[in-house]
Amino acid sequence: MAAMSVAEAYRRRVFVIAGHGTETPGSFPLSGECDVVVKKNTCEVAFESDFHDAMEGLLSLPEEVAQHPTRYRKEIIQRLGSVMVYSRHQPRINGTEGSCINLIYHLMMMHFREDDRGKHVKIHFDMGSGIIDLARWKAARTHVGPSRVVIVRQRLPGMPPTAFHDKADNIQRIGGLYEHSVFPTMEFVETYLRIRWKEKEVELYDMLVDLREQPFVNVTQQFLCTHFPGVYYHMICRSMAHQVDDNIKEYVAQWQKWRKGNAPVNVKKMAANPLFDRRFFIESVRRRHALHNYYHSHLFQEKQHTTNKANCRNLEARITSMEGLLDAVDQQEGANIQRKILQRKIRLFRTIRNEKHAECVRREAQRAAERVEAAAAATQRSRSRNHSKSRSRSRSQSPTRNNGSQTRRQSHQNRNQTRRHANQQNKNKSNKK
Repeated sequence: MAAMSVAEAYRRRVFVIAGHGTETPGSFPLSGECDVVVKKNTCEVAFESDFHDAMEGLLSLPEEVAQHPTRYRKEIIQRLGSVMVYSRHQPRINGTEGSCINLIYHLMMMHFREDDRGKHVKIHFDMGSGIIDLARWKAARTHVGPSRVVIVRQRLPGMPPTAFHDKADNIQRIGGLYEHSVFPTMEFVETYLRIRWKEKEVELYDMLVDLREQPFVNVTQQFLCTHFPGVYYHMICRSMAHQVDDNIKEYVAQWQKWRKGNAPVNVKKMAANPLFDRRFFIESVRRRHALHNYYHSHLFQEKQHTTNKANCRNLEARITSMEGLLDAVDQQEGANIQRKILQRKIRLFRTIRNEKHAECVRREAQRAAERVEAAAAATQRSRSRNHSKSRSRSRSQSPTRNNGSQTRRQSHQNRNQTRRHANQQNKNKSNKK
């Protein structure tokens, strides 16, 4: 194996949690080498579509941006949406910086289910399972999508074995899920399965059920930060099903609206649920601050301006098309209802188009003012540099401070010598007398 370069040795590793997630009250201190970026809010569930959308946004980030979430938080919000960043370098809010909440992971990207027909397991093969090294997976991936397989083991007695009953094939299939995982590794999982199962024929379902109970696939974020420092992207569930009351969705919905500035949060009932302590409220505050800063940033203004111009073009095309339909309807008899519907839509689209156009005009004026300010600042900097250069040039041409002091000392010595010579002449005249 070739020697690792210095840049690769000090490159921050980026990890993606591939599995299921829960959380518990409390927190643990973070080191300077570990950051945790959390997509979902507390007690929210991440669906398959949510995970794939977040993964597409993460894959579009440059490596430098993904490695430093506190430095490039606005760029991450642009691609992933609202996120919570737990970092040692997090700004102080009520003295809670430098810590992360207690997150627990089940590192198997699959779902188990039982019904009257049998036992089912749905396995996701697009990313795999475990703590995925993002750079390694990006280099080897061929597609991103809901690639999965559903395996059923019949519970009826006397039924033949399923298509997934060969132990060697099952070990290879399960190990492939952890091909890009740093923990547990593919070699570790395959070694465990070979030691655990002595039979030649074992149902894949039974092997997976046994695997999901093992401690090495049920880990905490604190354990991962201790043994595998890096940046973790948590885009899975944050459920607390065994510890949360039934009205949990009401609180989550309130916080989502509050972060967007739509409605206040009713915090009077927080004491009724021990999970809604100050920690969850602080997380909402941080998300709100981050979104506020992003919405007022130059990055968001430019993105919104591009979107508004595209919307104006699309609305103009829709209006033109409907006006053509309106002309065709006017030539028909007994089409008053359809004519009114088209006229109402045209008025609505024109109103939206005018609002978007006004936003484009405002942004263009703002951009022109920014260019003027930038030019004025550049001119001022140029003048300052020229002035400093002229001052330094004049100082170099004029006598230095040391030369001036030497001149003053020489003149003082000359005056003393003249005074001594005059005194000596006066003494000589007095002696002659």
